[in-house]
Amino acid sequence: MDKFGALSIFPIEVDRIDPHPLNPRKDLGDLTELVASIEKSGIMQNLTVVPQDDELTRFTVVIGHRRLAAAKICKLTTVPCVIAHDMDEKEQVATMIAENMQRNDLTVAEQAGAVQMMLDFGEDFESIAKRTGLSKSTVRSRAKLAQFGAEAVTKAMKRGATLLDFEKIAEFQSEDHRKELLDAVGTANFANVLSRIKDQLKTQERLPQVIAELEELGFRPLDQLPQSTPTHWMSGIWDVKKKEIDVIKNFENIRKKQPNDAVFYYQVKAEYGSPHFDLYYTSKEEDAKDNERRERDRAAYDKRNAAEAIFDRFSDMWTAHILSVVENNKRSVSFTESILLDLAFDVIHRDYSIDWVTKTQFDSYDTSDKTTEIRIYFFIASQLVKIGAPVEWQTGEYKQKQMIEPLFQLLEEDGYQVSDEERAFFDGSHEIWKGAQAE
Repeated sequence: MDKFGALSIFPIEVDRIDPHPLNPRKDLGDLTELVASIEKSGIMQNLTVVPQDDELTRFTVVIGHRRLAAAKICKLTTVPCVIAHDMDEKEQVATMIAENMQRNDLTVAEQAGAVQMMLDFGEDFESIAKRTGLSKSTVRSRAKLAQFGAEAVTKAMKRGATLLDFEKIAEFQSEDHRKELLDAVGTANFANVLSRIKDQLKTQERLPQVIAELEELGFRPLDQLPQSTPTHWMSGIWDVKKKEIDVIKNFENIRKKQPNDAVFYYQVKAEYGSPHFDLYYTSKEEDAKDNERRERDRAAYDKRNAAEAIFDRFSDMWTAHILSVVENNKRSVSFTESILLDLAFDVIHRDYSIDWVTKTQFDSYDTSDKTTEIRIYFFIASQLVKIGAPVEWQTGEYKQKQMIEPLFQLLEEDGYQVSDEERAFFDGSHEIWKGAQAE
């Protein structure tokens, strides 16, 4: 038995007790009510402390951090304590975690940090679940969350990030991708950034296969060619994710159109953030020809295809949102209060341009149990999605699209969050339009 006695409660001087450095709860919250209660009735429940030395000169609090902080505010000289002599550091952390979780005092970020601490102490998911009262799946989820850092998680959740958002981020291995997604999570840009990174990764996965297919056809890496050798641009491969790339599938027909002495080369490029291929050939027969037009056409082709690729990504996001609204048979804004009213008259009375593909898609979609408003919404929104990229076909320069604002207004009325990149793409300030003269 120690000098304090076993499981006895003793008054210990406040200035001899330190907060626990591993306390998972970083913010003690508002102490106003607790201070008032202590001033009126004193401390009704003892603290639990562990000794820092054999002489019992100083102690560290394990249970009762808020009471200790409130006692200091009340200028109490002593607080009632139970001394736990045989509680090792791992047990101390587990006790603090369980205490806080039972009271729902820990934020999700703090729970993640606490779980990581216990893992560092050698615990496994099952033992942590037993000690804390959390389910094993929740423990696993918090462990994943811990890898992002408490500060980043806290900031993101204040912006509106969800646990599902963090699970999506955890799927990525690249630290650069994770950082970019962490900066965007909880904002209107997150879905767009997530979509762009996934698109880039799918392209990266396909690159080796496309290279193998090109080399099988006789293409060589462009860096094998001396820089002084004139080259002629042949084509580009932008949609690398396609299983059957037209230029590879139809190469024999393309080959017939090239000079007889043509030797073919490829180069992997990453302009506008999207990996793609440029295809070249060398030919003495064409070296004397004027190349200025070819360079101009290639630049326009590159920019036009880059713009179309970006627009297709946006269009997929819009279409998914529209279908979600239709499936739920619910719009957040009344039909008569929205821009749909004017657009409906355009469609019905002015013979708004309706292409056959969209009409076929609309007629085949099961809207038998949908309201008239939803049917019109689906029809008009699907038309607007087809506005196309804001690019001049011949020059590859920015070309303003008048119908984009009605589409953005329509989407936002039903909960869609338009990202900064989408707005920049259509107002001419996007990176892709740098150097282009807006019409």
